[in-house]
Amino acid sequence: MEKIKCLSLSRPVDQEPQAPEVALAVTQLRRELKGIVTFILDTINANPNLPHLSRSNFYYTLKKEDQDRKNHEIMAEMKAIYEEHKHRYGY
Repeated sequence: MEKIKCLSLSRPVDQEPQAPEVALAVTQLRRELKGIVTFILDTINANPNLPHLSRSNFYYTLKKEDQDRKNHEIMAEMKAIYEEHKHRYGY
């Protein structure tokens, strides 16, 4: 339950954790407790002191992080090609 506590205590009162931070905590809780996402999200959302995250937003955040990771790999490859061709875009 430390992960849930850190969501509410680590920030100033006027600033809520962002969706990626909550999604990371839910993912870690899933691994530790071997629980279902719906149960964990319902438990977190039932507490008014914790940030709320819908199930669809949880899965959207996970998918977005995967796309960002993929884009970084593509961008690194593009930069390597750019450097290899003496900083020229065309032929």
